[in-house]
Amino acid sequence: MAGSNSTSRDGSAHGDSAALAPAALLAGLAFGLAGACVTLIGFFGLAGSLSGAGAMVLAAMLVAPYDRHPTAVITAWWQVLVGGAMLTLVGIAVGLGLTALGGFLVATGSILVLAACILGPIAALPLRIRGA
Repeated sequence: MAGSNSTSRDGSAHGDSAALAPAALLAGLAFGLAGACVTLIGFFGLAGSLSGAGAMVLAAMLVAPYDRHPTAVITAWWQVLVGGAMLTLVGIAVGLGLTALGGFLVATGSILVLAACILGPIAALPLRIRGA
């Protein structure tokens, strides 16, 4: 039956979107980390910075449903992720005219995205130790 949820023997819910939920979270975190690293390295120039910032924005969209998980290390981790991505975009634009200020904004935004991806949902990931 479409849209119905059932519960398995171990108590985990199975539904139409439950199977895709962890994959979307992990993909979003991977995009955020990769985008922040590409932007911080700066080896690929303006095109690399723009693609890294685009990956950070994509990450913010993919992990948006998980922003209110009660066990997150940083309670406002999604807001930090979005703020860092937007600060990176602003820094790229400012960097076209004022290189030092733009570089500072890009670095700050990328570090915020890295912190949000690493510290935010770590406790929210469904990691279980078998036999415990």
